[in-house]
Amino acid sequence: MTNEAGEVSGASGPTSVEAMAGDGHRVCTTSGGREACNADGNGRGPLERDQTNGVSKLIIFNVKYSQNLGDGVIAQCLEHELGQALGGAEIVSIDLAGRDAWTDPGTGRLRLLKLAVLRSLPGLAKDQITAFALGRILGRLRPHWESRVRGANVALVGGGQLIQDVDLNFPLKLSAAFDICRAERVPMGVVAVGVSAPEPGNRLGGDLLRNVLTSDLVCVAARDQASCDNLAKRGRPGAEICLDPGLLASRLWPVAPTKRLSGRPIVGLGVTHGSVLSHHSARTGPVRAVDAKLFADLALGLAWNGFDVHCFTNGAGEDMEMLAQVSALLDGPRDTSLERFPMKWKPVRRKKMRQNKKLERRSGSVRSEHSLDAAGTIRVLTRPQDPQQLARMIAGFDAVVAHRLHASIVAYSYRTPIIGLAWDKKVDAFFQSVGLGRFVCAFGPESLDDVLALTHEAMEQGVEPVRHQDVLETCAENIRSVAAQVVANAGQSQCIHAAA
Repeated sequence: MTNEAGEVSGASGPTSVEAMAGDGHRVCTTSGGREACNADGNGRGPLERDQTNGVSKLIIFNVKYSQNLGDGVIAQCLEHELGQALGGAEIVSIDLAGRDAWTDPGTGRLRLLKLAVLRSLPGLAKDQITAFALGRILGRLRPHWESRVRGANVALVGGGQLIQDVDLNFPLKLSAAFDICRAERVPMGVVAVGVSAPEPGNRLGGDLLRNVLTSDLVCVAARDQASCDNLAKRGRPGAEICLDPGLLASRLWPVAPTKRLSGRPIVGLGVTHGSVLSHHSARTGPVRAVDAKLFADLALGLAWNGFDVHCFTNGAGEDMEMLAQVSALLDGPRDTSLERFPMKWKPVRRKKMRQNKKLERRSGSVRSEHSLDAAGTIRVLTRPQDPQQLARMIAGFDAVVAHRLHASIVAYSYRTPIIGLAWDKKVDAFFQSVGLGRFVCAFGPESLDDVLALTHEAMEQGVEPVRHQDVLETCAENIRSVAAQVVANAGQSQCIHAAA
């Protein structure tokens, strides 16, 4: 996942963000602690209706307002499900980068420059610079976090890939959050997190995370077995599994099926910047180089195999930079030979591609469109503005091909076939967890044909409805189990505080 290493959009004070369910009920409000998640939905009520069960205030440390809106999907789904289980409890999200709203990231060039500088530095220098910069930022955020934590019954860390050593970002932030909660006598838990393996060369980051994970926690739950195994390597064995809350996107934001005007299936092609993949990858060995031409070639191959292709991003600024490059290539002269895409799976007539006229700028969600003779259309979509827009956009696709984990998770929630482009072990772990491990594919010039074949196969197979329903209900039950542990701990904490 792409999360900002110390970027602060301002800790200017509480704001309120509200999500609406399909029936119009308010399903979640989060802010500086003024409103609660208290909605009704899907027939699954709280542990005791209209009661807080001893939990009056629950904190969730996350990256809710990240530019990568997949993080926001996780946060809102977790808030909503906990809100249902805990009735009238006040649920407050604290973004670990100090952000308090979803904003347009603008250009991703500054972020890309920061990544390039960090990659160029030796390990010790990188750690020293990161610790100095984040130390100043956390110093400004600390009073803000203290005021929000004060009076809470429990604080949770989750979900998303928060347990990782990269650049000391999360180790320092989570350590600060733990110190504040300990000072305020607020018990902590870890829920639905992704966990990377410890980095041998990052002893400081590993030690900071180990101190948090080996403390007396209310609950410890990771989103997949691989993450549980990595928690054990970090000194916390025996973790439970709490599936990724993003799986519940389709329950939070239900979408009615729509009829395709063209009659062609739509493939959502998620575009991600190669620098992000290289920087955050937790795979053995180097990540394949990914550039705009590779995405453009795949889009053309999909279109010539009878699909309409919608190129999109999860919202990160650096991904939008890559999407702009892809759009420019699609608008320019094409030298791609049709022989590279032999169309084994669909009887599409081979005709010469004609160069499209200049980019057609449109209002709404379509940024540009590129047409081909006797084949599909390629569209470049505008950036979604919030997690709900991202989810609804993905729900409109007939298949999704993407690197970003939460493009795949959200698509799976809506029973949309998914093809994962390999770059990080967390992608493999999720696909394995839902029985789709063979639909993770390498992405390179020599493997485009494999991606096309898997796309056809995934659409023909579909998403098995019984397994899908079981996965979503298991996810909801996992979160209700966390809520029950929170309630039990709240009762114990009240007894301890009263005795003190």
